[in-house]
Amino acid sequence: MNPHATADNADDDPGCFASDGEIDCLVELDLRGGDGIDGRDGNLIFSPRPANGADGRRGEDASPATAGRRAAAATLELTYPNQKSDSGAIAISGIAVASDGSSHPIDVTRVIGEQGYVFIRAVGGKGGNGGRGGNGQPGAPGSPGRDATRFSNGTDGGPGGDGGDAGNPSDGQPGGDGGDITLQIDHQHLGLLMLVTGDLSGGDIGFAGERGLGGQGGPGGPGGSSYHWTTTHRTGGKNGQTHTVHHSNPGGSTGRSGRDGAPSSYRAHDGNPGKNGRLRILVNGPDGVRTQYESPYYRERVPYLRTG
Repeated sequence: MNPHATADNADDDPGCFASDGEIDCLVELDLRGGDGIDGRDGNLIFSPRPANGADGRRGEDASPATAGRRAAAATLELTYPNQKSDSGAIAISGIAVASDGSSHPIDVTRVIGEQGYVFIRAVGGKGGNGGRGGNGQPGAPGSPGRDATRFSNGTDGGPGGDGGDAGNPSDGQPGGDGGDITLQIDHQHLGLLMLVTGDLSGGDIGFAGERGLGGQGGPGGPGGSSYHWTTTHRTGGKNGQTHTVHHSNPGGSTGRSGRDGAPSSYRAHDGNPGKNGRLRILVNGPDGVRTQYESPYYRERVPYLRTG
């Protein structure tokens, strides 16, 4: 993600809050949500069953994907070490709460140089992609017909097996929501807000799994071969003429082919993007009253922090 990107819609809580082109990072607070797990593709069966004319099995369904995890929410206090503005450093302390409810303390101090910023990366996890439906198994070839003999005609080949229908794909899952971040700061230390930037975007979508293909129908079995023979007959006694007669019994026809299996009956859907996180600023005033500013309206009142 580009740390200097701006939100698509300024009326919503921003996915990103921008800096003025800083390229050096004093510290990155990684509060990202975990990515979802992709669905497993259904198994593919390439070979037909060994039995003549057997129908193919249905393809395996894809396993479900999982959603992206929400980024951690955090309440962070920005101050100078020992409350001394001439210390040349920024102190960040607070608690981050992950999507599983676990708490993680944050306590960071960094020297402020000529340039650099504090980057808060609280992007939701990407949704898992759906799995592809497994292809149906091909139908087996039909049984061969029996060859003709001198005493019988050949028989037709057996029908090919039907191809198996495809298994179904699984849906893509939603991305996790971006983290909700609260910055607490004293009115005398508002200049520290100039050092803070980050990304609170919702996680990307998980894409739908692809549909599987039906198995191909098995070919019909070959018909039995025809049979040909000759007989010889003598007429007119020992010195008479010999006549040769040709005989044949027909073979059989090729059996019908099996039908192709149907493609996946279910059309999977993409997941939804996660919601952008929310940024709040709590300023402790000189009278001890704490005032809350929320994007995008805080731009007019706290000039050091912008949405873009």
